[in-house]
Amino acid sequence: MQATGELEADPKLDKRACRKCGSTDLRTLERLLPDLLFARQRYRCKKCSNRQSSIRFGFINVVQILLLLIIAGGGYYLQSHPFPFRSGDSAGGGGDDAESLARARSAMSGGQLSAFEKMMTRRPRSSLDNKAVIQLWRAQVPVNIILQMIRTSNADFDVSAASVIELRKEGLDPSVILAMIDASYTTR
Repeated sequence: MQATGELEADPKLDKRACRKCGSTDLRTLERLLPDLLFARQRYRCKKCSNRQSSIRFGFINVVQILLLLIIAGGGYYLQSHPFPFRSGDSAGGGGDDAESLARARSAMSGGQLSAFEKMMTRRPRSSLDNKAVIQLWRAQVPVNIILQMIRTSNADFDVSAASVIELRKEGLDPSVILAMIDASYTTR
């Protein structure tokens, strides 16, 4: 306190002044969503109707900034660290999706793959046709390997009479031709 009896200015009691006319008689306007998000308070001068705004930084704004940083950081982390169940060159070792998924599951809970997980990790079957079988035969691939490939691939064989005659002229083993016929009729 001063000896003249005047009170010192209390910062909490200081009112904002209009930037246009200097009046301290400002009316607080309703805060809209953008105002809440960006910690802005809007005012209007009662004397000259000038509108102005100021930043009012509070606890909720700190929480908003922290949430934004967490979300952005999480997005960056997921982008730079591959998900362990992705195929290809993932950080989990890559290669077989079912094996990666099983390793991750056993590391987390010791459980086995569910039927849905097994179904989702199956690779699409390759397609095999007459030309590919003839190429395998000419390359002297053993019959049991050709038969297994026929059983595990999508059948796209032409098993008409003319095609079977052509396959026999190529010298294909009858068991291979029978497997091709069987595979083409079991997939339809």
